[in-house]
Amino acid sequence: MVRDSPLGRVERTFPVDDRSAPQQARSLVGELGGLSDSIRDDLVIVVSELVANAIRHGPPGPGTVQLSIAREADAIRVEVRDPGVPFDPTAAPRSDGGLGLVIVGRIAESWGVIAGGSTIVWCRLAIAPA
Repeated sequence: MVRDSPLGRVERTFPVDDRSAPQQARSLVGELGGLSDSIRDDLVIVVSELVANAIRHGPPGPGTVQLSIAREADAIRVEVRDPGVPFDPTAAPRSDGGLGLVIVGRIAESWGVIAGGSTIVWCRLAIAPA
């Protein structure tokens, strides 16, 4: 499902076993108009990394990964929610790769994790006001 709003918001839900989800998530970036090429490129990277992490590291079985990309006056906010358990965002990258959040941290203005009944990893990319 994709929903658009006047504020420039797109959302999509993926099954947790959908290995093509990162590629599909990247295509959603194109639905947000008025972005510079560099912001669009950065957004494609962080969206892909966050969705791939949710699919790869979330619990197997039934459930969904939810992606939300919202344009604000001075930023793009990305949120990826999965049914996983909280994790330590300050932990060292894993030896089997695990650099996705390092990449997100270098691109995004800020990022974090919200734990609860599910896990939300969010990031914010600054943009020039419209």
